[in-house]
Amino acid sequence: MPPFRKDPSVRQRAQLLLESHWRPEAVAADACSSVSTAYRWERNLAIYGDTVIPRDRYIHTQGRCRSLSPAALDALLDYQRDF
Repeated sequence: MPPFRKDPSVRQRAQLLLESHWRPEAVAADACSSVSTAYRWERNLAIYGDTVIPRDRYIHTQGRCRSLSPAALDALLDYQRDF
């Protein structure tokens, strides 16, 4: 886990507090994090039902599109196997 991520138990406690209608400022103080992080957790909780965005929601939107189509990639691999 990268060092900038909060421990899962901290996020679970923050989720519990946010579901108990705590203000994000109080959640941030309890979790020793910034207020913007608490607001982000609150937004993610409202949208996704969890403090963390599900991986399948953002994994396909990062990076550049492939230059090769699947058909061109298959043709290239077939060509490579011939040698």
